[in-house]
Amino acid sequence: TRLPRYIRGKTGTVSYDHGVFAFPDTSVSGVHSDPQHVYSVRFSGEELWGDDANANSCVYIDMFDTYIKLA
Repeated sequence: TRLPRYIRGKTGTVSYDHGVFAFPDTSVSGVHSDPQHVYSVRFSGEELWGDDANANSCVYIDMFDTYIKLA
């Protein structure tokens, strides 16, 4: 997976849809590109690092449909 380990299993909010792109894991094989939406997802610092995180901190991660699970 290309998803950073510190994001896995965390809850974020989709903030932007970048559009549809070829999914790299399948397009490298040359068989098909499996196009998917890429979203910018916002994670609060508290979600990632707990109560010790700055209340105003956040991280945005761009991720393909495949990496997102509905909460």
